[in-house]
Amino acid sequence: MLEYWDTANAVRKSKTCNEARNSDSAGYGKPRHTCESKGFLKIEFEMTEENNSVKPSIIALIKRTHTKANGTFVDKYAEEICEEVYSLAAQMSPATSDDEYDSGDDSTVSTPWPIMLNKAFYKRVPVRKGNRFGLGSIHHHEQVQHQHQEPPNNSLTSNHHLSLVHNNQWRIELVQ
Repeated sequence: MLEYWDTANAVRKSKTCNEARNSDSAGYGKPRHTCESKGFLKIEFEMTEENNSVKPSIIALIKRTHTKANGTFVDKYAEEICEEVYSLAAQMSPATSDDEYDSGDDSTVSTPWPIMLNKAFYKRVPVRKGNRFGLGSIHHHEQVQHQHQEPPNNSLTSNHHLSLVHNNQWRIELVQ
């Protein structure tokens, strides 16, 4: 292992990755979150269990992963995104009262509100280098759910019919 890290290529790659981790993107400081080594997909699953099998909005997930226990954000960019997404979602949806949307608590609001938050999030947060800010491992999961691509074409599938089932797994069926 020491032989690998002593090579010029490994040193260059390590330096590049270190600079990327510690970058100050757009003046917001180093990107930070509070979920330690737990994956965002695991956190989303836990939030879904806490909320009686109702999937949380993306903004609720960002709030959970980018705030301290006292509610203060650890990342200025995440705070800015949350504020802008809430205001954009309030503009997009017909509000019954402004008090519903100012609380920032998804659990007290009617069902369409988390959907509006997700739509506003996708409008507000651009894709940068193939990823959206704040999604972590959710990014890949969301991408697979929304992607419509052809199944792989190889010798294994040449005599079979592939169909997409509801849980995004390819199912092989024998064509007769």
